[in-house]
Amino acid sequence: MSFFKNRIHLISAVCVSMVLFLTVSTAISSFAKTHPNVKAASFYAEALGAEKDYYIYLPPGYEEKTDSEYPSVYLLHGYDFARNNPDLKDAMAREEQHHWIAQEQVPEVADCLFTTQDYGALLACLAGNDVEFPEAIADDMRDEYPVCPLPLPPMIIVMPDGDSSFYVNRLDGKKTWPPLDGPEFVNGIRKGATGQYETYIYRDLVDHIDSTYRTIDSSKYRGIGGFSMGGIGSMNILLGHPDVFCSVTSLSAVFTLSDLLNDPLGQGLDKTTPEIRSVFSDNPDAENPGINVKYLKRNDPYYRLKNLKTNSVHIYYDAGSADFFSGMYNFRTFRKFQRGIEKKGLTSEPANHIIPARENNGKGMHTGRYWRSRLGVVFAFHAKSFGLLPGKDE
Repeated sequence: MSFFKNRIHLISAVCVSMVLFLTVSTAISSFAKTHPNVKAASFYAEALGAEKDYYIYLPPGYEEKTDSEYPSVYLLHGYDFARNNPDLKDAMAREEQHHWIAQEQVPEVADCLFTTQDYGALLACLAGNDVEFPEAIADDMRDEYPVCPLPLPPMIIVMPDGDSSFYVNRLDGKKTWPPLDGPEFVNGIRKGATGQYETYIYRDLVDHIDSTYRTIDSSKYRGIGGFSMGGIGSMNILLGHPDVFCSVTSLSAVFTLSDLLNDPLGQGLDKTTPEIRSVFSDNPDAENPGINVKYLKRNDPYYRLKNLKTNSVHIYYDAGSADFFSGMYNFRTFRKFQRGIEKKGLTSEPANHIIPARENNGKGMHTGRYWRSRLGVVFAFHAKSFGLLPGKDE
């Protein structure tokens, strides 16, 4: 039992370190950068009964080529460890909604992916755009795509606010909880953290984006992805709604939630992410709400995969070799999920889902530097899934 306690304490220490890092990075960079191709916008999400923020990246030429339509990719952020810190005001506690912009530098990377002709030019463009560790992006992309697919077809990239919801619809049906018009915190959870977030993403947000911007309004040209909590959410949403999305790129996630939440290590994580227990509970207002196992399985990527009725989905997932989250029990979640994929007669990429640790990819850890290093591969995979570039070995 001491082994489990030590591992739980280790995870808790990592989480505390992440809070401190995210808080500092927020103050330094999250609100400091602007990019000409990025808009900050909001819309009313019926599923949540609330106005929700999002960033949208419109590719080079979007304003000039008014007859062009574009494929779209939705990127979901991770769990916001700063959000439940009572010492932080609400705006400062929302670091994660800026994560793709401020830490992964999606706009600066996308500009280069959509405009350069070869890996040398890509590296020069990334460096010129002040992207940190640009060689990690170029090298990882070259490893996966030896025959250079650049420039990638331009895409619209949507980066919504997911709070700390795990992108799951609450069992109790509440639009938001804790309620937005109530106290700032309930049972240690900041108001508005959870709600009907799956419906908000796959229905409300997609409908809004397709009606507001020049997307190709078809699931065949719409992908989703995310890291950590967003990696779980993106996989879950793809498998639950293959009529809306055709491809997923999930980074540093777990796909066997039922196993995780019945495991000593998972229960340790559960204490640092109280929202997940609230979402799946019959009695969320209790101090220690219990989990409805049946509802949990309905929202578990592994069980959604088992119940999938189509083979027209494209699945990508990976994590760094030192990732503490995906890597629990020697990446047990990856091994079990991959067996499920093969039983369904599906395929997945990359060939090796565990990416070796290097200095320029954050030593393969659960960090923004790692997720940034995979951006070239992520967008190339979506482009390939849309049928807009040849197979990687052709």
